[in-house]
Amino acid sequence: MNPLPTAILSGGTAICAGASTNLSITLTGAGPWTVVPSAGGVNQPALNIAASPFAWSIAPAATTTYCIASVTDANGCTQTYTNTVCQTVTVNPLPTATIAGNGTICAGASYNFPVSFTGTSPWTYTMTTPTGDQIVGPPAVTSPNN
Repeated sequence: MNPLPTAILSGGTAICAGASTNLSITLTGAGPWTVVPSAGGVNQPALNIAASPFAWSIAPAATTTYCIASVTDANGCTQTYTNTVCQTVTVNPLPTATIAGNGTICAGASYNFPVSFTGTSPWTYTMTTPTGDQIVGPPAVTSPNN
């Protein structure tokens, strides 16, 4: 009698919109394995996995919970799971910055441009002048929007 294969899913994290990350699938039983994952409660195409652990590359557009629905090993033994082997990947929106005001700056003078940020502080920013010069701002921790 062969034992049922098992799966452990790890690596849930937070990413920025447009980024990807890996979830790690660690398997027991006789390889190779066929793993049926789910995303947001919807089964996905089966993954044919030759070696454990396996790096599953994902790029969700929104915060998504990923689960293992089933794992079948080389002996034909299948273990099914009902939303118990899961990890959540949180997708954070990209921050934005809006600069306001316009002014004439004379040599040796300064001008404060108000900048509004979205997202979570602290922000680091780089501004580019019309002549192509870059100004790197200090980390900002407050914004009129927060």
